[in-house]
Amino acid sequence: GLRRQSIAVAAMLFVAACADSPNLGQPGFVQGFAGAAVADEPSAALAGRDLLAAGGSAGDAAAGMFFALAVTKPASAGLMASGVCLAYNPTTDLHQAYQFRAPEGVRALAAVHARFGLLPWRQVVGSAEAMARFGTRLSKAFVEDWQAGSAPAGAATDVYGIRPAVGDKVQNVDLASLLG
Repeated sequence: GLRRQSIAVAAMLFVAACADSPNLGQPGFVQGFAGAAVADEPSAALAGRDLLAAGGSAGDAAAGMFFALAVTKPASAGLMASGVCLAYNPTTDLHQAYQFRAPEGVRALAAVHARFGLLPWRQVVGSAEAMARFGTRLSKAFVEDWQAGSAPAGAATDVYGIRPAVGDKVQNVDLASLLG
């Protein structure tokens, strides 16, 4: 009875403790301090953090966060955004700047990923595609950005079917299809 159940539970815990460590590309691959990902939208920062934790590079995180921001902060950081990405390689002491204007963002971040990325492209873009396809909760940053942006009054309703409010779960299947 109880003794057999206790032995079975102990055996399962032992087997679970002996499981292999995560492989490159799986969250938890990197142990200890590995870097940081910073964005003014929390879901994008988490996407970057997850790529770093999976053994990705700063190039992977930058590209992943760019695409996540296209989902979570589209009024100012969508696929048509412009910006600058700075890269530094301490081994070669090489500094590079990637400046891009609309519609060059996707191409610029693909170049950053090609040069500095470690993870497969599908994984780098995958979390943003999943957020768009399966839905994500609107952050305060999203709502404030949308209200401050120059988007037409009905644009949010056209895309999401609602007027954006913090905590609402929204999907953008068209964007998910594009990212996929």
